[in-house]
Amino acid sequence: MQEPKSLEDASAFRFCGLVLDVRRRLLLDGERPLPLSGRALDILRVLLEHPGELVDKQTLMARVWPGSVVEDINLRVHISALRRVLRGYSAGDPILSVRQRGYGFAPAVERLGEGDVMPLAETPQPLTPLEGRASSLGELRRLLAQHRLVSVVGPGGIGKTLLAQHLLPLLAESFVDGVQVVDLAALGNVMGLVERLARELGLAAGSGLPALQEALASRRMLVVLDNAERLVEPCAWLVERLLLGCPALKVLVTSREALRVEGEAVLRLAPLAVAAQPARRLREAMREPAFRLFVRRARARLPGLQLPPSDVQLVGEICRRSEGVPLALEILAEQVAAQGLNGVLAQLEGGYYLSVQGRRTAAQRQRSLAAMLDWSLHSLSESEFAVLATLAEAGERFSRADALAFAAQRGLEEAHFTPLLGQLVEKSLILVEGSGTTLGYRLLAMLRLHLRQFRQQPSLQGLLLPGQWRQPEAAGEDSAQMRLIEETAFQGDRRQR
Repeated sequence: MQEPKSLEDASAFRFCGLVLDVRRRLLLDGERPLPLSGRALDILRVLLEHPGELVDKQTLMARVWPGSVVEDINLRVHISALRRVLRGYSAGDPILSVRQRGYGFAPAVERLGEGDVMPLAETPQPLTPLEGRASSLGELRRLLAQHRLVSVVGPGGIGKTLLAQHLLPLLAESFVDGVQVVDLAALGNVMGLVERLARELGLAAGSGLPALQEALASRRMLVVLDNAERLVEPCAWLVERLLLGCPALKVLVTSREALRVEGEAVLRLAPLAVAAQPARRLREAMREPAFRLFVRRARARLPGLQLPPSDVQLVGEICRRSEGVPLALEILAEQVAAQGLNGVLAQLEGGYYLSVQGRRTAAQRQRSLAAMLDWSLHSLSESEFAVLATLAEAGERFSRADALAFAAQRGLEEAHFTPLLGQLVEKSLILVEGSGTTLGYRLLAMLRLHLRQFRQQPSLQGLLLPGQWRQPEAAGEDSAQMRLIEETAFQGDRRQR
């Protein structure tokens, strides 16, 4: 019989051609995780510490359910699950049992040290450098150290995902059970998220939320939910339940809007700072993150690009008109090789830069500014869209009083307008500037342009604002016309001009 050792002496156990990785809490057949719940893995771990010995039921329950009173049936259910999985790898029943006493592990067990098992996967460094976000990166790291749920919130194309990608390599040692990143843009519903996480953790298909909570119950892990805006309500519901049931779990979310659940810390990203007046000298201009981002991306496509003083001012004007939005700067910088700086500026002045295509390998929603804006607008209600489209006529910046007056001129009641304004701010479609008595609002020029183009479409000409009423002579119009708003405004192929 092998001399018993404590769990801390082993990083993993090998038996029957399988490996139980203690650090990641996975039972592996090669590199494939086997479908076992967290409790079943905990029971297996205790049995493997004492191979060939009988471990009484009280000891097992105390180790697996510390501080809890559980019935024998709970233990028997998980023992049965272990037997179902392990019998395919053992000639006989690998788990011995003595009625009313306890269980033991029959096959030979080899304890492995840290050097004998596959190292924990390292988070890869992003290919795209992070410009002008050093303070945001430090703040995000601080927030995640102090809170279990942190959301990075901001408009589309502002760099939320990239900021999270640059943070993850810095946290590799903080989460011994690893980091799981899930892109919610590729999932249709919250159960798809549950299934995806369950699959990554080696759970059987269809395990559901209880099994996922159990698997994560004692894991020191970071779950990153990227692009959560399309599933923000179900995502909030799921995250709150996971955090309540998994005390060692932390969650990082990137989204257009916060989840608004208890304990959430929010980091809002604004566009990169842009000088009101373009600098004349290259050295001075390169201190500005927006200018630096544009030049570095342009030189990646055109390595010999030189910037005499006249071109420095030209690039400064491009950055100003791009409003410091990183995705806009990157897409336009890609055009310098083919269009030149004057050609890029002409696209901005002509208002047809929204359809310019960016990286071929980017997600579909980020291949152009129009696609990015479509993604941001798609989930708006009719009322939200109507108010946003109306405010697009108010100009770039306006106060709350200005917005109320502008809405009143168009027959929009304040009682309907005020909550919708708040919702649009929450969704990062209207930006807040200043605070207190100096608080004001801003609509990005690219969004105003996009909305004006929407309003020119025939099906949107009769769009009613919430609180308005249709003239009696128009009462006979087809009510289904209003239902065409989203279909017309948000279909991906409507950009053919």
